Amino acid sequence: MPLLNELSDNQLLRLVDRIDREELANGVSIRNRGFAVTRRVISECGGVFILGADRNPDVERVRAAHRAFYRSHDTGVGAVNTGVAVHLDIFFRVHLPMVFGEICVDPFGWTDMTDMQKARLAAVEGEAQEVLQQIIDVIDIGSTLGRFEGFQKPPEVASPYFSMAAFHNQAAAAICTSAFDLRGAIMSSLLCAELAAKSLALASGTSKERLERKIGHHLQKLRPDLERLGSFDTEAFLALAKKLPNFVQSRYAERRWSRSECAEVVLAAQKMLAMTARHFAQNTFANSVIQQQ
Repeated sequence: MPLLNELSDNQLLRLVDRIDREELANGVSIRNRGFAVTRRVISECGGVFILGADRNPDVERVRAAHRAFYRSHDTGVGAVNTGVAVHLDIFFRVHLPMVFGEICVDPFGWTDMTDMQKARLAAVEGEAQEVLQQIIDVIDIGSTLGRFEGFQKPPEVASPYFSMAAFHNQAAAAICTSAFDLRGAIMSSLLCAELAAKSLALASGTSKERLERKIGHHLQKLRPDLERLGSFDTEAFLALAKKLPNFVQSRYAERRWSRSECAEVVLAAQKMLAMTARHFAQNTFANSVIQQQ
């Protein structure tokens, strides 16, 4: 194998491509392959790869060649949680990044709103507060999911359902904020709401057998289970559930949902998940917002 400085750019790209494919076959994830590929290319070309050393032109050249095969979001670490906020009929993605230490946060900075959209939002009294609450819902879900400081984790019996509910909420947000058929967001939101409700029921002592045989997709039947939680606002939770379309019928319906109709369903399911998160965590990001004001 020639030395690295003897390889043309095209030769280096072919070498990186080969090793990247081999690392994929070995089960190395896309987010970890940059390191693995760089180490192997340097080694095969007779070099030494020292982790933590000063910037090395050869290493930087290999890393640049590897990055050329991917987009930034292909290899990015991503956010702890994503959700959606809605103003008028415009969907905004809300992302909760990984945070280390204490920071002063502008919640609207965790959305993909433009400056003009933020100004438009602030121009009408009450609209900014409504969207802020939606953002707080996403943050509370992510803070509980990521077990942030001050947020208690869900009970072990409820944790798998809660996590899956959050994943389906992320799917709904991805669909709403992209040019996809909104029916996919409806189904993801229905799954989110059902799993959130059932995670609460499991935390109250309900058996999985009851959920499967007696409850199914009928969330209103969970009233006695949710009422065992004590301080939980069962009425508000089930009122949100009433905004959701029938689960089974939605799977086969050819109906086209308007953006406003979809927003009502997606936000209702996300709110149900946020209420679940706040119950488990015994905390809310709203307390931090109040303290900063």
